Amino acid sequence: MEYPDLQTEFLFEVKVDLHPPEVIGPGPLGTRAVYMVKGGTFEGPRVRGEVLSGGDWFLMLANGGVSWTFAARFAPTTARSS
Repeated sequence: MEYPDLQTEFLFEVKVDLHPPEVIGPGPLGTRAVYMVKGGTFEGPRVRGEVLSGGDWFLMLANGGVSWTFAARFAPTTARSS
């Protein structure tokens, strides 16, 4: 099966301010922690707005490493660019 070429375009850039990491606690794979978003902005060719809240979770491993799959989630509010 052939697939058509994937077409992409730039949507927006996000800039956020973060609180220090908050440790949630130990689990079977390590210690879970979260970076919470203080606020921020995003802007692109056709959309801009503010980041109201959000966060990204990560795992601190027993060997000192960090397991972090970037999967930040945040609540945006938008305004159309002119």
